[in-house]
Amino acid sequence: MSTNEWPDSKWEPEEIIEGLWRLRTPMTSEALPWVFAYLFKTSDGLALFDSGHGTTKAQTALKAQVEGLGFMMGDIHSLMISHAHPDHLGMAGWIKELAPDCRIMMIDVEADWYSDNGRGSQNWVQQNNLWMIRHGVSESEILAEGKTFNKENDVGDSGDRDRSWFSSKINPDVLLQDTDLIEIGNWSLQALWTPGHTPGHLCVYIPNHDLLLTGDHVLGRITPNVSMSPDDEHSGRDPLTEFLESLEKIGQYKTSVGLPAHEKLIPELSARCSELIVHHANRCAEVMAGIGESRQASASDISSRVTWNKPFAGFSIFKKRMALGETLAHLHYLEGRGEVESHADQATAITWSLT
Repeated sequence: MSTNEWPDSKWEPEEIIEGLWRLRTPMTSEALPWVFAYLFKTSDGLALFDSGHGTTKAQTALKAQVEGLGFMMGDIHSLMISHAHPDHLGMAGWIKELAPDCRIMMIDVEADWYSDNGRGSQNWVQQNNLWMIRHGVSESEILAEGKTFNKENDVGDSGDRDRSWFSSKINPDVLLQDTDLIEIGNWSLQALWTPGHTPGHLCVYIPNHDLLLTGDHVLGRITPNVSMSPDDEHSGRDPLTEFLESLEKIGQYKTSVGLPAHEKLIPELSARCSELIVHHANRCAEVMAGIGESRQASASDISSRVTWNKPFAGFSIFKKRMALGETLAHLHYLEGRGEVESHADQATAITWSLT
């Protein structure tokens, strides 16, 4: 089992252990070009953990790798979905067409969130624009970039569009709960509910081999996006608390190797969980320092004062929205611990101060 980065040349399925392969399909983002699916050979066919984007390029790549191993797409009888983002379930409907008996599995909480999610619609864009303005982004800045939300979420390489997540939603056949056993042929797996990145993120433990499929919950180099959304604010959800508690949970698998959805394998999964916990502690300190510069600040102001992987000044409005969501997740986490407090003025603008 290799933990090296993938080559830039043609990708071949990587055998992790006997009967388990890592498959690579293209993303619709240059910053994160690939997403991995994991293919199990079972006594009665095939099972997948995640699929990939619903683009024609991704479908072609997945089909070629499955057939290259001597199987057919119709052999897939189970699809476990880590979470309801388009790069993880975008091919689910297409797979169901090719393999009508395929059982699609999700954590029950995620299935509820996915069925209610209107992301990608014009109403979603308008809702997010108003939310950003309330948290300090200027209306002129949002209008200057027009339909950036739709463009960066819908369009892939060479105009290849992934509409499956937005207009062809699937209904899961099996609703999982935390610690449920997943029996797929001769494999016995365990479902682990790991909320944070999304409300019902699924990790899957392979006990006989001490491997753990981590989806986007734990990645080897980058930190998963943990954001507050308008719906989260309305419901009172605290994504960062969920995420940190889920990291503690996965960190208890002391000897496990992590099989993530992006980038290289994680040879010391527990240690990587600890690194991510430290990262968020440092980010909380940055957020508090960002407030301290002006005594009272909007979440947008604070976002511009913390460290990102690229200069904040060059962010598109979509990336600023992502940064705002992450910053707000930390602010709400800190507010829950009495470190900061929010203030709403008569115009419904929200600012933050240290307690």
